[in-house]
Amino acid sequence: MDAMAYFNRGYAKYLCSDFKGAIADYNKAIKLEPKFIEAYYSRSIAKRRIGSHKSAVIDYNKAEKLSRKEI
Repeated sequence: MDAMAYFNRGYAKYLCSDFKGAIADYNKAIKLEPKFIEAYYSRSIAKRRIGSHKSAVIDYNKAEKLSRKEI
């Protein structure tokens, strides 16, 4: 599968409240495409839902940093 497929599957899992499964798929998407801004952002939201607030902030900051480079 490609990064977008993992991202989409992760989002589907997130919608079903499978936050750990979503994080696993977002991890795979990021591994395949390290500059995948949406995957970092979505992973931060899923991490926040399971209570991993510090890790969520790290992902959010990474997404912000990457988005500034895109402009």
